[in-house]
Amino acid sequence: MYRPPVPGSVTMGRVLLIAESVLWLLLGLLVVVLGIVVITMGNSFTINGQANVVSGAASGVGIAVAAGGAILVGLAITGSWSGAAMGRLTAGPRVTGLVLASLGLIIGILSAFGGSQTYVDASNGTTFQSTPIPGLILIVVNALIIFGIDMSGPARAAFGAPRAAGYPVAPPPGYGPGPGY
Repeated sequence: MYRPPVPGSVTMGRVLLIAESVLWLLLGLLVVVLGIVVITMGNSFTINGQANVVSGAASGVGIAVAAGGAILVGLAITGSWSGAAMGRLTAGPRVTGLVLASLGLIIGILSAFGGSQTYVDASNGTTFQSTPIPGLILIVVNALIIFGIDMSGPARAAFGAPRAAGYPVAPPPGYGPGPGY
């Protein structure tokens, strides 16, 4: 079966998408574990000797946190699949990768703008300055993914070029050209 070569920009986008998906997968697994810890600790939580005072609230928060982590894990698995399947140069993995990279770009923009805040601890007067650097990294990585799999010329040509339906275009060696060749 003839398969056209994958352009370098698409390979770059695929590698970045898979690497970012692996990081989101690790973060999602960490959030799921955190949610499970909140659920289990909520059942043994005591205030002033009264056990299980906030177990219902803690369980609800833990379930919400674990569900959010499960969503991150699902999106990360989808991103890994998209990056791996994009080597076939089909539209489905490409569109999935573009949607996920667009979501990552939006998260990066929100993180960059929300990440440049100053917080003051009222109990001891300590000042904390958050940084927009993680958001800026997300913006750059996702912009490179979008450029690599959609905006570059070779990527557009590779995804938009008509291909043979599983058969080689030229006749096999040892046979003469057919009619109309």
